[in-house]
Amino acid sequence: MVVNPTHPGDPSFLLGHNVPGLFQQRVLIGASAVRGGLVSHLPEDLPAARATLVEPYAVVRYALSCLAASAPDTLVVHGDGLTGNLAALLAPRFLLPTVRVVVVHRGEAGLRWTRAHLPHAVGVLDTEPLDRHAGGAVALLVTIHRGGTVPAVEAALGSLVVRLVIDLGGDPARPGAGLR
Repeated sequence: MVVNPTHPGDPSFLLGHNVPGLFQQRVLIGASAVRGGLVSHLPEDLPAARATLVEPYAVVRYALSCLAASAPDTLVVHGDGLTGNLAALLAPRFLLPTVRVVVVHRGEAGLRWTRAHLPHAVGVLDTEPLDRHAGGAVALLVTIHRGGTVPAVEAALGSLVVRLVIDLGGDPARPGAGLR
């Protein structure tokens, strides 16, 4: 079973914030969340390793659907963790097949991984200027820890004209604000 942690019509249901989270023995999910379709059963034959990707997949899918409306020519993904790599992998499918994907890395290990596993993406280190790799309408997807969000956005703004910013890490000044 999976639970969408954020009810779009009931601000009193924000799992892990104003409703106790799932890391406990028992959890009572409110009727408004059940009626709102926030509780879903997973197929019994879904391997546990894949089931762990439900939440990051949902986050990435939502972010890319928001970006799709702006039809970027280039998607810059700042962050090479699970969410960043998943976004880079899925971008051509949920944006446009022609979207140029640039993944910004902190270190060589992540850069090597991108080059080996995401041949459609361009991997760069966070010390490189982005304007050499990104062109046209550029969207920035920040998938790093909350404390790194502002520096990542400032670095991108220093070398790009960014049309839209979606931050999956959250704004440290406004907890819970992820989409701007």
